[in-house]
Amino acid sequence: MPVYPSENDQNGESNNQGLSDKNQDLLTTACSQLQEGIQQHKEGKLQFAIVSLTESWKKFQLLGDLSKQISKSAQ
Repeated sequence: MPVYPSENDQNGESNNQGLSDKNQDLLTTACSQLQEGIQQHKEGKLQFAIVSLTESWKKFQLLGDLSKQISKSAQ
């Protein structure tokens, strides 16, 4: 089973220190929607799975775009 980013590591410390609270919430939501979509697919709820996975993908794409902007501004 794939491993997704979590808010805290084994010691309870944040392992996403570079993310703002808003972006951390977006990441958490995207991961939750991804898991939900996978579960819906397994249950044969394909229309619901498509919606969950599409929404998750949009959030991951937005996070990627934000990451690129941050990288460019840091240079």
